[in-house]
Amino acid sequence: VSLQLFSSLLAQGAAADLLLGISVRLILGIACTIAALALAGLAFVPASFLGLMACHLPVLLAQFTSNLAITSKLSATVPEADIGTALGIDMATSTLANVVAPLVSSTIVGARGFGCFVG
Repeated sequence: VSLQLFSSLLAQGAAADLLLGISVRLILGIACTIAALALAGLAFVPASFLGLMACHLPVLLAQFTSNLAITSKLSATVPEADIGTALGIDMATSTLANVVAPLVSSTIVGARGFGCFVG
């Protein structure tokens, strides 16, 4: 949890000022590239806690940065009267994904082992 908190604070605190004025598509493209490279890095790092964390931190930073960009764009696009509803739906779907994804991942790892993600 502390790694996620650190990533969230870094992305939303430090990166927010850097991201102003940059295209959301560019931010999402960079975030997806970083996440893909970090996940591909799992094939090259030793199967250890430190190896997993070395690949997991960039994925978390990419996730929180892309969420920040999407939420900012959503807030700027939706009419002012509907911002609360739009952000509520956005946060609800993000929460649902954050609940379901670990359950699916743990089921896959439990059934097939860690190697199914790296080849």
